[in-house]
Amino acid sequence: MKEGIEAYIIESNLKVRKVTVAHVTGNLATVRFEEGGGIRVPINRLYGSEEEATKELRYKTEIKKPPHNYLNGQLL
Repeated sequence: MKEGIEAYIIESNLKVRKVTVAHVTGNLATVRFEEGGGIRVPINRLYGSEEEATKELRYKTEIKKPPHNYLNGQLL
Protein backbone atom coordinates (compact mmCIF):
# COMPACT_ATOMS: atom_id res chain seq x y z
CA MET A 1 0.00 0.00 0.00
CA LYS A 2 1.51 3.31 -1.08
CA GLU A 3 0.86 6.81 0.15
CA GLY A 4 -1.21 9.08 -2.06
CA ILE A 5 -3.31 6.39 -3.76
CA GLU A 6 -7.09 6.33 -3.68
CA ALA A 7 -8.80 3.45 -1.93
CA TYR A 8 -12.24 2.50 -0.59
CA ILE A 9 -13.40 1.48 2.87
CA ILE A 10 -16.66 0.07 4.19
CA GLU A 11 -18.08 2.52 6.69
CA SER A 12 -20.24 1.17 9.55
CA ASN A 13 -21.10 -1.92 7.46
CA LEU A 14 -23.51 0.30 5.53
CA LYS A 15 -21.79 2.10 2.68
CA VAL A 16 -18.61 2.27 0.64
CA ARG A 17 -16.57 5.47 1.02
CA LYS A 18 -13.70 6.78 -1.10
CA VAL A 19 -10.51 7.78 0.77
CA THR A 20 -6.92 8.78 0.02
CA VAL A 21 -4.06 7.02 1.82
CA ALA A 22 -2.05 9.72 3.60
CA HIS A 23 0.49 7.65 5.57
CA VAL A 24 1.31 3.98 6.14
CA THR A 25 2.97 2.67 9.31
CA GLY A 26 3.29 -1.08 9.74
CA ASN A 27 -0.18 -2.59 9.37
CA LEU A 28 -2.04 0.73 9.83
CA ALA A 29 -2.84 3.39 7.27
CA THR A 30 -3.96 6.96 7.91
CA VAL A 31 -6.65 7.81 5.38
CA ARG A 32 -8.22 11.15 4.48
CA PHE A 33 -11.83 11.57 3.46
CA GLU A 34 -12.81 13.66 0.45
CA GLU A 35 -14.88 15.97 2.66
CA GLY A 36 -12.00 16.46 5.12
CA GLY A 37 -10.90 14.65 8.24
CA GLY A 38 -9.36 11.23 8.47
CA ILE A 39 -8.89 8.05 10.50
CA ARG A 40 -6.38 5.24 10.97
CA VAL A 41 -7.48 1.84 9.75
CA PRO A 42 -5.82 -1.57 9.33
CA ILE A 43 -4.62 -2.10 5.77
CA ASN A 44 -6.87 -5.14 5.34
CA ARG A 45 -9.91 -2.79 5.53
CA LEU A 46 -8.80 -0.92 2.39
CA TYR A 47 -10.00 -2.00 -1.05
CA GLY A 48 -8.45 -1.08 -4.38
CA SER A 49 -11.72 -0.55 -6.24
CA GLU A 50 -15.30 0.32 -5.43
CA GLU A 51 -16.46 -3.00 -6.92
CA GLU A 52 -14.29 -5.01 -4.49
CA ALA A 53 -15.66 -3.09 -1.51
CA THR A 54 -19.26 -3.41 -2.72
CA LYS A 55 -18.80 -7.16 -3.21
CA GLU A 56 -17.49 -7.51 0.37
CA LEU A 57 -20.34 -5.35 1.71
CA ARG A 58 -22.93 -7.54 -0.03
CA TYR A 59 -21.29 -10.66 1.43
CA LYS A 60 -21.45 -9.23 4.96
CA THR A 61 -25.10 -8.18 4.67
CA GLU A 62 -26.31 -11.46 3.11
CA ILE A 63 -25.31 -13.57 6.14
CA LYS A 64 -28.57 -14.88 7.58
CA LYS A 65 -29.31 -14.20 11.23
CA PRO A 66 -31.72 -16.29 13.31
CA PRO A 67 -35.12 -14.72 14.02
CA HIS A 68 -35.39 -12.47 17.08
CA ASN A 69 -37.45 -15.00 19.09
CA TYR A 70 -35.20 -17.94 18.16
CA LEU A 71 -34.13 -18.71 21.77
CA ASN A 72 -37.14 -17.38 23.72
CA GLY A 73 -38.74 -20.82 24.19
CA GLN A 74 -35.49 -22.33 25.47
CA LEU A 75 -34.87 -19.74 28.15
CA LEU A 76 -37.83 -20.67 30.33
